Amino acid sequence: MGSVSSKPSSTEEASPEKNLDETSFTAANKAATDDDQGASLSGMALVNHKCRKRKKAYDKCVSQWYSKEFLPGKSVDQEEACGELFENYRTCILKGIRKEIWDKQGLPPPKEGSPLDEVADE
Repeated sequence: MGSVSSKPSSTEEASPEKNLDETSFTAANKAATDDDQGASLSGMALVNHKCRKRKKAYDKCVSQWYSKEFLPGKSVDQEEACGELFENYRTCILKGIRKEIWDKQGLPPPKEGSPLDEVADE
């Protein structure tokens, strides 16, 4: 049996220009795909997709607070630093659950005073 080489010959090797073009193309397509992906999602996957930017902002804030404030002993109050971002993310998730899951399944109204009830009229 003959051996098959997985290493490309020198004439088949990719040039740096080709790799840059592929990287640019991939980045542009990823951005378009991220926006299009929401159309094919449902349930919590769709809710998470719609709230991903708020989650990213909150996660970044917590990470920075942890390394710059908590570890050096300057602050133990994460809510002071990132509380508003958390509330934005929490509200997005709750509204998404209410709209994309609760209401679509025809469930009865959430109990009065529950987190899902809080976002019902917003």
